[in-house]
Amino acid sequence: CQPNTQMAFAAGNTVRLRANRPIKKGEKICMSYIDLYLPPLKRRVKLLRAKYFLCTCPRCLTVTANDLEIGAQLCSKCAQGLVLPPLLLPLSA
Repeated sequence: CQPNTQMAFAAGNTVRLRANRPIKKGEKICMSYIDLYLPPLKRRVKLLRAKYFLCTCPRCLTVTANDLEIGAQLCSKCAQGLVLPPLLLPLSA
């Protein structure tokens, strides 16, 4: 959820991996498997269902008020308020 690379398809069967920012020596090379504009809960659920892992990166574990509002739905009872999504916390060992 905080990639330092981006994958691009080139001619034929070639895939190119480009750095989004400078990568420090020894730093892991990471790419995103998901739409980074999704709120944390939706990202985590999609990753769990599609890639079979529960993301515990700092971006997924730090939920902001903006993240909650993006993931909120209009109240079905009053059609005025917002229903906030539940938080998907990391599984404990």
